[in-house]
Amino acid sequence: MRKTVLWLSLVVCAPGLFAAYDSALAPYPWRKSGFDPRVEELLGKLETRAAKCAGFSATVTWAADPGVALDLDRQKYGPLSLKSGLNWHLPNGAGFWPQGAVTIEAVGRTFAIHKAEDESSPADWWYREGEHIYARAWSVDWPTVWRFHHDALEADILAYCEGLGLLFWAADPGEYLRRGDRLAIGEDRLVNGKAMKTLVATPAWIASPLFLENRTTFPFNHSTMLSWAVYRPVVTYFIDPESDTIAGAEFVYHDCLRDNPKDWTTVARPSGLAVTCLAESVAELDGGVLFPTRITGEVTADGKVLRRTVFQMAFGPAPAAVAAAPLPADKRMIDPWPFYRSEVFVEMTARGEVNYANLLGLARAFAFEKRVTEARNCLLQTVAEIEADTTLSNDTGGGIDWELGFALHEYFRWAPDADIAALWNNLPATALWRAIVTRGLELYRRFEPAAKERIEALQDLFNQTFLEGIVVERTVLLLEIRKADLLWRAEQAEAAGLTTRADELRAQAESVAASLR
Repeated sequence: MRKTVLWLSLVVCAPGLFAAYDSALAPYPWRKSGFDPRVEELLGKLETRAAKCAGFSATVTWAADPGVALDLDRQKYGPLSLKSGLNWHLPNGAGFWPQGAVTIEAVGRTFAIHKAEDESSPADWWYREGEHIYARAWSVDWPTVWRFHHDALEADILAYCEGLGLLFWAADPGEYLRRGDRLAIGEDRLVNGKAMKTLVATPAWIASPLFLENRTTFPFNHSTMLSWAVYRPVVTYFIDPESDTIAGAEFVYHDCLRDNPKDWTTVARPSGLAVTCLAESVAELDGGVLFPTRITGEVTADGKVLRRTVFQMAFGPAPAAVAAAPLPADKRMIDPWPFYRSEVFVEMTARGEVNYANLLGLARAFAFEKRVTEARNCLLQTVAEIEADTTLSNDTGGGIDWELGFALHEYFRWAPDADIAALWNNLPATALWRAIVTRGLELYRRFEPAAKERIEALQDLFNQTFLEGIVVERTVLLLEIRKADLLWRAEQAEAAGLTTRADELRAQAESVAASLR
């Protein structure tokens, strides 16, 4: 990736632009500093108490009763999704996992969680390395490696909110609490009959409402902010003033509303969904650090308990180190949710983290931020490197048409004619680029129907670049098959009572029909 590294060195000093498109407002992944002196004093006590902890290992058994059926959609997050459990295989007939066991090893901010094979499901693992979290289900079983944003923890990934977070806060509280956008001292709370100090972490989108442009034609016809903001809760940490430890926490989730049908300011309103966790008993490990040995976590909706989980811990010797995650070397890495601003990718690459997730993410961010020249250069160079990379498996390019198709949608929307020509003059007529441009044109046609002249001009360029020497009838046949498949799936969805999904599939079929026309 030498060429890309050289090119990125020219971009690193580019001024950071705070884009007005929603997905660019995703939170930064790293720690923050410089909080109010009272907050720093409280954090300092917590960090001093945990300073002797070199790491920990524990066997965690858990049991859920009652339990609510999990949402199995791979795109879904939050306390009611499959990702909130300590098992990402499909649950049994109960719709949730009533019990299980995992082992945890943690040193510093790195951790590994392993679940052994049992009668109900095969083995599983999850790792945190650097700023991201990796899972067996979304690396070994998937054609790409999904790197989960650190803030997915506060979306209750891996039962973090329901209890496991207490283990990590005991070992390294600053690493996790200092990622809060806004930290403030809250009012004292009575928890299990004991007065607790509180530290309240408020997401920036709630503390400082955002002003955004209206995007009625944004891909998916919905603000992607709703896909992540609703899972960034207000967190209240309960701090025991006698032991200077975190005894529990409350996570309150909010709906993201808009105050205007045109350009709008975000409005946060509690959704009724909340998660609490409390340490019921603690033990002092070697070094004098207190760790919880029994934790109770509850997921509630409007005060009704949906799921109650009890965790019990048995601790072993602290590991000297945590082995690296067994990530496949022949797969590219992607960010499934949420996206970062361009300056986040620039900083990551400046640190030496030059990988396809950062490079493709940077190209996509540039496009959404209307930085068309940078977007074009990054798109051309990164796709060229992927095509030339002989170490990648054949199927790891799957889905890249969607990832970069949205970037092209934005590029087509904002780029002047001269920049459109500059892209096309350097566009190789490869199979990968054909898939990407096909998707970009489909999205542009679907969400920008008023841009008829540009759509026609782009279609002509596409035909000249990708269809010369190819039998057009074959393309038509493939599109007909695609349309028929979408309509059949729509019928199946409607028969299953999934009306919204059926409408989405019919809309996709109509988009394919437009391509045919």
